[in-house]
Amino acid sequence: FFINGSFIGRYIGHRGSMIVSISLCFVSLVTSILIWYEVIFGSCEAYINLFGTWISIGTMNINWDVYYDSLSVHMLLTVSVVSFAVHCYSMVYMKADPHLNLFISYLSLFTFFMVVLVSANNMLGMFVGFEGIGICSYLLIGYWSHRLAASKSALKAIVVNRIS
Repeated sequence: FFINGSFIGRYIGHRGSMIVSISLCFVSLVTSILIWYEVIFGSCEAYINLFGTWISIGTMNINWDVYYDSLSVHMLLTVSVVSFAVHCYSMVYMKADPHLNLFISYLSLFTFFMVVLVSANNMLGMFVGFEGIGICSYLLIGYWSHRLAASKSALKAIVVNRIS
């Protein structure tokens, strides 16, 4: 997201942005396959404390953790496979779009928040992932903001996301 959405994305161009995005999505896919293999066949759940204590109020500590058990690794693998397929499809479908870097950065950010959602160990992490997915849905649906239907649909998506 940070490479494609910044000035570096303009420097490397559309083709470079797609190569970077698909390469990193492929690395995510391979990593999720390895994690899936370790958890399912190795029978070892993984708990990783990424940034230590995030919020500490009295005796309550909220950490920024990821937890991989059999359910979360299946979801992680599903998210990675689908995301890689969508990135590959978007490379062909959107190749003539003048703002491809922006679209790819939105798509990569959506993938990131999906991974945050399925890997979160607590409700705050899930909340961050869910809200990030809502914002990215709004951005992706309203990508063609010059079309009235896209703008209305994006607004509808954010309202429905807020209600649910």
